[in-house]
Amino acid sequence: MALQSQLFRGDPKLEAAAISDPAHIFQGANGPHVVKIQQALNQLDGTALTQDGIYGPRTAGAVSAFKQKRRILNFEGKIDNIVGKKTTAALDTEM
Repeated sequence: MALQSQLFRGDPKLEAAAISDPAHIFQGANGPHVVKIQQALNQLDGTALTQDGIYGPRTAGAVSAFKQKRRILNFEGKIDNIVGKKTTAALDTEM
């Protein structure tokens, strides 16, 4: 499934996260794909994250809050701060 939003489409790390469990994006990641996640969270949830490309504690917290609002649960039925298949799809769809 290719991503559809102008922001996420064509980014290889986000495209991989949308289809592959090992490609999920975790706290500690950094790069342009993290900037795009931060931009999406700022636009969709008004998080006011610094768009620095560093998946630190504030970005992780914003991801958890995004998932909580939308009831995006992991395989254990819990909210986490990982950008995986469901979260990537939700961010992409809402953008």
